[in-house]
Amino acid sequence: MAFQSSIIALGTIFMTYATNRMGSVAVASYSVGSKIDGIAVEPLRSLGMAMITYTAQNYGAGKYKRILQGVWQSITIAAVLSAVLGLVMFFAGRGLVYLFLGTDDDVILSQGALLLFVHGVCYMILALLFIFRYVTQGLGQTLMPTIAGFMELVMRTVAAFILVPQFEFLGAAVSTPLSWLGAMVPVAVAYIIAAKKLHRKVADE
Repeated sequence: MAFQSSIIALGTIFMTYATNRMGSVAVASYSVGSKIDGIAVEPLRSLGMAMITYTAQNYGAGKYKRILQGVWQSITIAAVLSAVLGLVMFFAGRGLVYLFLGTDDDVILSQGALLLFVHGVCYMILALLFIFRYVTQGLGQTLMPTIAGFMELVMRTVAAFILVPQFEFLGAAVSTPLSWLGAMVPVAVAYIIAAKKLHRKVADE
């Protein structure tokens, strides 16, 4: 997990470089938006992290059906949380940016709100990433979560060096959701394969 975090951090460095090139206003907008976003997604992160212990304990106890049920229940909870958080970002994004910075600068407020809106509509992707990543780790798999980390790096790099120069702040705003999507795909595939094996184990019981 530490290696995965190092890979993700490298992608963040690339995005910091890209936003710095857009100037201090963009840096302020991106920084405050990212901080608010980081707080907002903690319930989703906590839900995902809970699944690693839940999965590992039930897998060790041979309770495979409970793992499958737990995943679907966590996805349901995540869908509700994602919808609520997304609505908050849509309706209150500008106010949250103002609350954190206390500035009347319309550009910063607008750009910060844009970032929160773009992230907010993609929270379900992040929720699925957390759930599938930690479930597969709970099942003892390490390859796909590591590949997911590399995919996050690739998508952030693409955004930093291609999207940001083309679309400026919008490119920076979509970089994080793109990294979520890129990372979610391999762990989702890993979970689908693992789920099929769990279904066979349940059928053999």
